[in-house]
Parts: sequence; C-alpha cells; structure tokens
Amino acid sequence: MKKVFLFSTALLFFSLPFHTAVKYIALALFFLSGVFIIIKKKSFKMDLLNLILLGFGIETLISGLLYTNELKRVFYAEKDLWIIISGFLIYRSVYLNKDDILKFIVLPLVISSVVLFFCGLYKYYVLHDYFKYHLFTTINRSAIYATLSFAFILPFIEDTKGNMKYLFLTGLVFIVLTLEFLASRNAMFAAIVILMVYFIYFSKANLKFKFILLFIVLFSFVIVYLSYDWLGIKIDMFTKLPYRWYIWKAGLDSYFETGNYMLGIGTNNFRSIDLTPYITGWFEYVGSGHNLFLEILVENGIIGLLFYITFLIGVILKLKSYKDRNNVFFKIAVLILITHILTAMTETNLMKEHGFLFLSLLGLSIGKLEQKWKK
Repeated sequence: MKKVFLFSTALLFFSLPFHTAVKYIALALFFLSGVFIIIKKKSFKMDLLNLILLGFGIETLISGLLYTNELKRVFYAEKDLWIIISGFLIYRSVYLNKDDILKFIVLPLVISSVVLFFCGLYKYYVLHDYFKYHLFTTINRSAIYATLSFAFILPFIEDTKGNMKYLFLTGLVFIVLTLEFLASRNAMFAAIVILMVYFIYFSKANLKFKFILLFIVLFSFVIVYLSYDWLGIKIDMFTKLPYRWYIWKAGLDSYFETGNYMLGIGTNNFRSIDLTPYITGWFEYVGSGHNLFLEILVENGIIGLLFYITFLIGVILKLKSYKDRNNVFFKIAVLILITHILTAMTETNLMKEHGFLFLSLLGLSIGKLEQKWKK
C-alpha cells in the first residue's frame, strides 16, 4: 500500500494544477491509501493541532448549513475544504523518508512547474488572451500556487547534490518566470520576502552562490519587464486605490447587518454580496473576499476565525519549540507559513489546489520534524 501512496503522491503533485481526470484519480488513491496506512500503523495524532483544524472544518459546515443561500454550493465548498484538511492530516501522519519526498513530491512539483510555464506561454501568445495565462481558476490563485512551490523547493537546492540540485534550481527559475508573467503583485512581493528570509536566516551558502541566485531572479525580472507590458501596468497599479478595499467594506457591512457575529453569514456566501453600491462599472459579485482572514470572519464569524488563527498559532508554537533550525523541513515550514500569511492579505488562499498544496506541505514538514524529534 505504501507504493500506491507514493505513486498517487507523485501523480497528484504533478497534476494538481490541471483540470484533468488524472488529478481526481490521484486524489482518490492518495486518500484511500493514506487512510489505510494510518489505520494500519495507528499513526494518527489526536493532539490539539489536529483537533483545532478538524474543529474549523466542522464549524464552517455548521455555519454553511445554518445560513445557506444554496445547499449545493455549501456542500461543494465543504468538499473542497475537507480535501484540503485531509492533505495536512494524512501527510503529517504518513511518515515518508527524505528520498521518497525528493523523488515523489519535489521532483514532480518541479517538472509540473516547467510544464505549466510553457502551457501559460501557449495560452498567452497563441490564444492571445492575458486572462488565459493562468494555471487554474484565476491569475492570482495561480500565482499563490507558484509562490508556495517556490518556498517549498528553495531550501532543497542547498540540501541536495549533483544533478538533482541543478534540476531543482532550473525549476525555481521557471517558477520565478511564471510569477513575473502572472504579474501578481502580492505573490511577487511574497517571493522576494521568502528569498530574503532564506538568505538572511537559513542559507549556509557562500556569498557567490547568493549573488548568482539573486542575479538570476533580478535579471529575469528585467527581461520580462522590458518584453511584457502587463507587468509594468500591474506595478504602476501599486499607486492606485485597489478595488479590494471596496470588496472588504462590502463584506464587513454585510457581516454587521446580519448580526450573526459568532457564525457569520454562512460558508461560501461572500459571493452573494452585492457590490454595486460600493463599486461602479465593475463586477456585481465576486467569488471571494480577497482576504482570507476577513472572509473567514464574514462567512464563519468570530468562532471560525478563532479556530483558524489558533491553528496557525499552534503551528508557530510547535516550530518555535523545535531546536534544530538547520533542518530542511523546519526551513520549509517557516517559508510556507510566511507565504500563506502574506498572500492571505489580498486573496482567499485556502481554496482548492493552492489550499491543498499549503496544508499538505505544512503537514509533511511538521510530520518530518516530529519524526526526527522522536528519534
């Protein structure tokens, strides 16, 4: 069954951004084989961290059922959320050795990143539509996925040797190019912060290697900026008041008007908020609150927000208590967490593929740290 789990993991991390049947087959195999291994080895932890995350999932379900506008939509959202939660629980509980992680997670993610970059170029230059240059769903969510991949792969470059090292470095370059073409300001900012944090606190490489990596990132940015008008337009938009401000105001007004402060207006109901009194000449409705913490507050109330913030604090405290700061999985957990918090400021980044990637990689890292801690 371990072989099935590894196969489904490799297939999943390669196909996760694609809308194909392969992804859903991989998800089913991952879940069934993962649960089987956990039951057989009795490795599931009923600790506070897992219980809080499960509590968050249950609370969002209750909120959705109590204040639903459309029952089908609530179940659809809950299905996605529980898949995301299962990623954390299973990868934390199924202990993988480092070689398996390199072969069946890092490598497929690198290959997938290269393939996705060229898919994006095809959509943009052949189909001639900027808004088709995305991996899935929307441009910003695609950029979050790429940034999480960047944060995950970066620490492995110094931690591996030989051809694998250069392969990971190549994947990193393609991810940087993807971020620049997607032109998501928050994601690019998060990637720069990740790189700086890694260089200052974690990297043991000499200055020459750091300057080479920094030069590659900056050089690629300049080339893309000079050859790609949309990147310049998005950078110029930093100086303008974003539409997100009005989306946040509409969400908070709706939250206070309902008076359901504890459980919110209901899971997946943010998209039902009418934006026309706040923004003219734009969309009447949007698919998310463009801020994870605000959306959780609006949709699931104070209880939902407390559950999720408590979960993140629990992860931070667990990492703080771990003494070996040179462990590659400690570095990954910190960088993944930083990525999640930064991108959560302007996007609802606990959805579908990027939500699954975040919690899976976080669960995997914590599981590896706990495994070493026991030894």
